[in-house]
Amino acid sequence: MAFAWRIGLAAGSVLLCGCAVSKEARIRTALTDAGVPRPVAVCMADIMAEDLTVEQLRAMADAAALVRRPGEDVTLERALRALRTVGDPAIVGTLALATAGCVARS
Repeated sequence: MAFAWRIGLAAGSVLLCGCAVSKEARIRTALTDAGVPRPVAVCMADIMAEDLTVEQLRAMADAAALVRRPGEDVTLERALRALRTVGDPAIVGTLALATAGCVARS
């Protein structure tokens, strides 16, 4: 379960600016850089880019910063605590659905 939250939080760590690269590409890159298998990352990036705004993705990035500790794995407890600080049920719902659906497909 911690793996699912870790990959979702990795997507949020992407800084989305007004560059030519799409939201999907940035999210997919962040996920694959975090070790998510490419098929899962492609699936999740598509869902998250469609359902979440840039502001929501930035909020996920802020939450992800709270979870990371050098040399330690992300725990489910820390990930959930960080997601609660976001205070946006749409982010949590999209992350949960994307993670569950995409991991199940792979």
